[in-house]
Amino acid sequence: MEKAEAELAQKRVEYAHVSEVWETKKKLFQAGGIPGGDLEAIRTQYAKSKTEWEQSARDLEIQRIGLRDEDLIKAGYGLPGSKEERITLLKEVGTRTLQAERNVAQGELSIARAELHRIELLLSETEIRSPLSGVVSQRAIEIGEKVSPESLLFSLYDPETLYAQVELHERDIPRIQIGQFAQVELDAPNPIPSMRGKVRLVTPYLNPQSRSTLVKILLDPPYNMGTHLQLFPGMFVRVRIPMGPTEKVIRIPESAVLEDLERLAPEAQASSSAGEGKGKPSRSESSESSEATTSRIPASSPNNFVFIVRNATLFKAPVVLGDRSEGKVTVRSGIEEGDRIVVNPSRGLVEGERVEVLE
Repeated sequence: MEKAEAELAQKRVEYAHVSEVWETKKKLFQAGGIPGGDLEAIRTQYAKSKTEWEQSARDLEIQRIGLRDEDLIKAGYGLPGSKEERITLLKEVGTRTLQAERNVAQGELSIARAELHRIELLLSETEIRSPLSGVVSQRAIEIGEKVSPESLLFSLYDPETLYAQVELHERDIPRIQIGQFAQVELDAPNPIPSMRGKVRLVTPYLNPQSRSTLVKILLDPPYNMGTHLQLFPGMFVRVRIPMGPTEKVIRIPESAVLEDLERLAPEAQASSSAGEGKGKPSRSESSESSEATTSRIPASSPNNFVFIVRNATLFKAPVVLGDRSEGKVTVRSGIEEGDRIVVNPSRGLVEGERVEVLE
């Protein structure tokens, strides 16, 4: 009986806990926080816990019935004076045991019905539906395979939210903003022309190896409406993101820049025409060439100059230089668009020397 009392106390604690969870889940369901399936599952658990608690109480009562004098008194009998009288009274009280056993059977029936309902609920959930619409890109299971809650079933993607991803170097991060225009191009010979998009995400994390961050560009309609079947996740693209106002500049090869006091040879390897562009190399023309041996100086030196070819004659032109990249340097002053310069002068060239330019 002591064991039964301890079990009854445990069932009472479990029932109280499940009751609190049941009330919380009902409030979440009314607020739209959980689906109906979750609410039904906890309701079943609540009913089962309540039934088990009640059954434990009845089991304890069964063990107590007829074993104490107070039970006889409670049943309306006086204390027996002899053994025979006690046996007679216990037979009468014993009929109450059958009633209690019937109540226990009814409780077990309630538990069985709750378990049946739980199994039916599980069967109804064997049909799994995706929480979103889209295109299946991967199927990880076959019919008849056993799965668990953490198993990967399918992979889907939404063709109406296609992004172009690009790695941006840390030096360019300050010049990019959310909503900035971008041009996205697929590799030829893809039938889709160039597409437009806008910067939607600049990842606030820098790759320590490449010193770059990930930028996501959402494509503009109609290319993000799921109607272009030529676009697939994982395709390679080229992305152009303007990062400042357009400016006309003159760019020349770095090899054309010399130091003023340096002695140069009379031959030149090549000449080019300085032209305007948007940070791109200008068009060039070549002349008779030879190997360059002249040492160069930093572009920031105030003594920088280049050789200009005019009427087949060499002229020195002091220049002020700007940014340099990919072997090219920007000329801020000193030459003009269309000037023909020696791109790789050799040792000994002098101003006023006559040269021959080969077209």
